[in-house]
Amino acid sequence: MTGRPGAMPPKYLAAKRNLLQKNALPASRASSYLRLMLTANTDQLTGRATGALFLAAFGSAWFALWLVATHRLRPATGALVSLGLLALVLTGSWVLRHVKRLPPPAPGLANDLRRRRERRVFGVVNAVQWSAIFFAGWLLPRLGLTAYFTPFIAGIVGLHFFPLARLFHYPAHYITGGALLAWTLGCLFILSQLEWQASVALGAGIILWLSASYSLGQAVQVLRNTQPTSAPK
Repeated sequence: MTGRPGAMPPKYLAAKRNLLQKNALPASRASSYLRLMLTANTDQLTGRATGALFLAAFGSAWFALWLVATHRLRPATGALVSLGLLALVLTGSWVLRHVKRLPPPAPGLANDLRRRRERRVFGVVNAVQWSAIFFAGWLLPRLGLTAYFTPFIAGIVGLHFFPLARLFHYPAHYITGGALLAWTLGCLFILSQLEWQASVALGAGIILWLSASYSLGQAVQVLRNTQPTSAPK
């Protein structure tokens, strides 16, 4: 990149002008809003869109478990879940496609180290999560606590969002994790064991889909607001 040190790239300036024109935002707010996505970098948008796709897929799995547990798995109900998943996947694909049009993250040692740390911590968090789930799947039936397996999974999934929220500087993950934990504990304390599996699964599916929808909605809004337009003549 050429130009004086610290100068904003032309795409940033065009996107800022477009944002100001379309939304009449104060210049300071537009600058901070765009800096988050254009200079704090496209890695965040890509990561959140990819994460939302995983949330959509796992949310669909929870919905499928709920349908099976309640004996409601039929072509019509399966089609509804599939359509919801398809809508989220298409939106996530749109985000990932349009992120490629934004300025790439600035190269440098700091960004490389950050990405390596994120990959390492993300891998550790998920390894711990899945190890705990597989261990519980082995242990709980042997203790006669099979009914606790589904709530345990939902609780572990909820907990794993907390380190990810800190790692990726994404406070919405705290809400997702807290909602999963609160829902699971509520089911354990309020409902009978016979209702745990279906109720936990339904709540987990709803929470994960809402989280995916929120992440994708924010990304779509940012991308639409940062599409450069030609300068007025």
